[in-house]
Amino acid sequence: MRSPDLLAALLAAALATPSRAAAPFLEHDDQPEPIEAPTPAAFTVCSDHGCARRSRVVLPPPSWEPVRRVFAPPPRDAAEERTRVSRAIGLLERLVGPLTDTADDRAGDLNGFTAAGSQMDCVDESTNTTTYLRLLENEGLLVFHHAGEPQGRGWFIGGFPHWSGALVEQATGRTWIVDSWFHDNGREPEILPLAQWQAGWQPPQE
Repeated sequence: MRSPDLLAALLAAALATPSRAAAPFLEHDDQPEPIEAPTPAAFTVCSDHGCARRSRVVLPPPSWEPVRRVFAPPPRDAAEERTRVSRAIGLLERLVGPLTDTADDRAGDLNGFTAAGSQMDCVDESTNTTTYLRLLENEGLLVFHHAGEPQGRGWFIGGFPHWSGALVEQATGRTWIVDSWFHDNGREPEILPLAQWQAGWQPPQE
């Protein structure tokens, strides 16, 4: 992961975004080009740690259609929608990986930290997950949730700093973490309550 100053700048920029639907988000102070509001026809994927490399991606309708089919028929409730979201993000990673040289991204920062370009830290992962969640929202595929802002945990108390994407449940306002950092590219991310994740949760060892 990158320095606390960069991580703080990421969160401040995200929280300052006036409109999730149209405004740039996660703009880095030291990288002024913003990541624009995503659509399947044009979105940005981060890699190389701290979003040092940005790849513009286009998913034409035939490539986007399998993502849409994940939500057909529509989920019956919020819990089922979260399961579909996890499946869709895993699918998006598999679609995007060959286009951005990130198909071999390994779980966690340290497994491939020296492999510049193809590996992602939690800043990359949380930014990309937020992009994917907003893609789903902008395409009308989310009914029970909307894309939240990236969430952080750690700092100097409670462990190393770590960031993740998030969903907000419409009916309750409850935030759910969507964390793809724990798994290799293309695996379904973990979705769990914010408080549980902030307490230091990690998936069981496989």
